[in-house]
Amino acid sequence: MPTNYTDLSSIKEHPFYQLSDKVAEICAPLDKFAINHFTYTFIHKDGGNGGISVLTSDKTWVSYFLKSNHVLLFDNKRVHSWSSSMTPKMMSKAAEYNHYNGVFIEKINPSYIETLEFASSNPYSCPLDFCYNKNLLNLFVLYFKDKARQLIKIAEKHPIYLPERRLPDNLLAQIQNVTYTPRDQSYNEFRQTIKTKKLPLRLKTQEAFLSHREFDILSLLVKGKTMREIAQILKISPRTVETYIYTAKDKTNTFTTSRLLDLFADSLF
Repeated sequence: MPTNYTDLSSIKEHPFYQLSDKVAEICAPLDKFAINHFTYTFIHKDGGNGGISVLTSDKTWVSYFLKSNHVLLFDNKRVHSWSSSMTPKMMSKAAEYNHYNGVFIEKINPSYIETLEFASSNPYSCPLDFCYNKNLLNLFVLYFKDKARQLIKIAEKHPIYLPERRLPDNLLAQIQNVTYTPRDQSYNEFRQTIKTKKLPLRLKTQEAFLSHREFDILSLLVKGKTMREIAQILKISPRTVETYIYTAKDKTNTFTTSRLLDLFADSLF
């Protein structure tokens, strides 16, 4: 049953609260970046007041957030900090839960909005190094969706309906975007920690599962690399690159490389 959180008396019975510990276990690799908070939301656009499916690693902070009067703001695929969209009171409260320098990332599609939220346990550390490494960020998101597959299904069956006053009149508000250049570091150990056999992509009409090699090749293609350049980077033959692209097309039911790349890019943050 959908939950309307104008009445919060039963919040501890909601799946997002009960599944929080499992989400925290899945998110343990984020400790490497001093990230102690992660929340994933999937917002169904339904007459401007769609249900919100929530999974979080910190049930107490999100419970407080849901009870607050904070208005949800979105700005179309941008990365922005808590400080640009939260009141000082909310920022102070987050610190009480040992969450600092929060970063909010969103992806807006015609029928839904998907958001990610990260915060650090260290007031002098920031998740931006992680969030602005797009390959690393998307690998984590796909790892999370694979490991939390059943949890996501449960969350989607129990959306939360907030009062209309918690949603802006215009879903796309003007929020200050974060400008940041990540440090050049190697995260091979983290990549191995979150490695899964398959990477689930939510496409417009289906879900497809790519191998890590297919993901790497498509990531390089959307950056403008040629098949010959990709072959040199990955130390494989151009013919092998072509084979991986063909299998990715087959998995996504696409007939052209341009269409494949459009779908691939649209599925990522």
